[in-house]
Amino acid sequence: MRAEITSHVTRYSNIPTAALSLKELIGKFVQPFAANPSHRSIVTALWTFILEGKERDRQLSIRSASGGTLEPFLTHLFKGGLIFESILKQSYPHAGNTLGSYLNAAATDLNLNMALWRQHGPYSFHLLPGLRNRWQAEHFRNAPSGSPTP
Repeated sequence: MRAEITSHVTRYSNIPTAALSLKELIGKFVQPFAANPSHRSIVTALWTFILEGKERDRQLSIRSASGGTLEPFLTHLFKGGLIFESILKQSYPHAGNTLGSYLNAAATDLNLNMALWRQHGPYSFHLLPGLRNRWQAEHFRNAPSGSPTP
């Protein structure tokens, strides 16, 4: 579990504007959330989400060229969105009652760049498997040598 989470933290830290260590993740997120019994499920959900990611990636890679179900990937994607929304609600409790209001409240902290999103998105669900391959190829072209795979 530690190796998988460390791999994701390292990959995330390769983003120029995002520096994060496992120690910081534990100190700034896990410990504060675990200290409150009503928030512990968010930490558990995040860990299982990370650990399930490798299996979902494998399932997408063996999906037939002529199609196949996206259900496991979509379920995983929605679970990630729910975890993200739960974290935002706990971090910005007075932001409002919609995801948009939480994102607006967190825009500076999250370094959200809507212009960048508009340039690259939005995406249709049926295009996601192909985009995964493109994003992975872009990561390998842009990543420093020796960086972990996405």
